[in-house]
Amino acid sequence: MEMSNAGVATIYKPSRAVFEASRCIECYDAPCVKACPAHVDIPRFIAKIKMGDFVAANQVIKQKCIFSAVCGLVCPVERLCVQHCCITEPLGAVPINHLQRFVAIYELDHGGPKLRSPEPNGKRVGIVGAGPAGLSAAAELAKKNYRVTVFEAKAEPGGMMAYSIPPYRLPRKILRAEIDQIKQTGVEIKTNTPVKGGELLSQGYDAILISTGTWEPLSLDVPGYDLKGVLQGLEFLEKNSTENGGKKGPQLAGKRVAVVGGGDVAMDAAISAAQLGAKRAHLIYRRSFEEMPAIRTEVSLAKEQGVMFWIQAAPKRILKDPQKRVKGIECLEVKLGSPDKSGRRRPIPVQGTEFQLDVDMVIGAIGQTVDNRLLKSLGVATRPDGTAKMNENGETSRPGVFVAGDVSSGGATVIQAIAEGCTVATHMDQYLKKV
Repeated sequence: MEMSNAGVATIYKPSRAVFEASRCIECYDAPCVKACPAHVDIPRFIAKIKMGDFVAANQVIKQKCIFSAVCGLVCPVERLCVQHCCITEPLGAVPINHLQRFVAIYELDHGGPKLRSPEPNGKRVGIVGAGPAGLSAAAELAKKNYRVTVFEAKAEPGGMMAYSIPPYRLPRKILRAEIDQIKQTGVEIKTNTPVKGGELLSQGYDAILISTGTWEPLSLDVPGYDLKGVLQGLEFLEKNSTENGGKKGPQLAGKRVAVVGGGDVAMDAAISAAQLGAKRAHLIYRRSFEEMPAIRTEVSLAKEQGVMFWIQAAPKRILKDPQKRVKGIECLEVKLGSPDKSGRRRPIPVQGTEFQLDVDMVIGAIGQTVDNRLLKSLGVATRPDGTAKMNENGETSRPGVFVAGDVSSGGATVIQAIAEGCTVATHMDQYLKKV
């Protein structure tokens, strides 16, 4: 991925987009399409670019992915479409994400087909959670003439797109523009509106979709995790999610920060800390670089930003000063054993290898889980990990209540959530035609 010094993705000029598109051989039964969770017709949209019809190219994408610009910016293409591109030499794979980003932003800048609200069919759908799954389902259901209301507890719609992906990766004006397009289809989004199961059921919706995501962070299980100066990864990113450089968040100039974890949230937190002026940003990960789940380009950017990596290391305890503030973190070296249930080698701490890092802040980013209180209040059966039990159509144990996104899968990518939202909308439409 081409990036500026600030990490913001480069947008192609039309001539570069046409050149890169011309390299696509438009494979029959294209492997890139199979690798895309939403099954975007990649050869078809690229063919439109070759012809210079950039708006039509974006419309092809939007048939499967309403957030075409967002996914062009944040999709982990290295393990999805681009990884499976048949073109490898001499210029490498076709940069599908760059081309998608180009046509999506081209349409935002130049305008596309006018959207209008379909004629309501008399049935109403309530959706809880304005993240990528909920909003994608809302857009699909609006196209099918349902009156859709989306309830969002936070002040801004977008879910993790708005609150956990930093602005350097996803400029908020682009996200808001694509959400505004969804609103133009007649979808009503009510922000600052948390709901309870009983309240939701009393409003007479013909079907309900729960897409509340995974906002419950997994806590660092080490002594000192409750000290002043210890934050959760999502908490830190949310405080720094505004376009103004994170003025609402902690002031990091001259601070030393340690981030624990190796996923996208951890990498985003480490890069954000470096960009917000941290004197030193450390990232502590218990496995190897090869097993690190974060997007490869983000790992590279973190290195460029000066993040110091401590690989095959695990926190043992967080150290405190007399005022019970963080003053350091003690870690252990780790060796890798046999694969665990995730398929990755199990980290085993090596006793006697302790070392300390002097830091003022520790950010735990080891994963999130589902807050299933709403599911339980609706009487929906859940799995041991808190996610909702559902059938192949996304319908839960309570008839007419469906789930999509992280609340059913336990955590995935934006494009996976979009794909699930679109799929469950199709099944909800089939259900609603029978009731």
